[in-house]
Amino acid sequence: MMVLGALEDGGSHSKGEPAARLDIGPSDVIKVVDDLLVAGYVTCARACGSSAGGCRST
Repeated sequence: MMVLGALEDGGSHSKGEPAARLDIGPSDVIKVVDDLLVAGYVTCARACGSSAGGCRST
């Protein structure tokens, strides 16, 4: 839920931004964001998955 909260402002974010803000590893953020994508809590503005993407909360 912390990652979703970090994306909550509605703006587009790289997956590295919440990692830096929450002081957790980018790979951990990627795993959580991938789960949030599947659940429909976030959408990606660009290519999704672990390689790239600007994601926003929905």
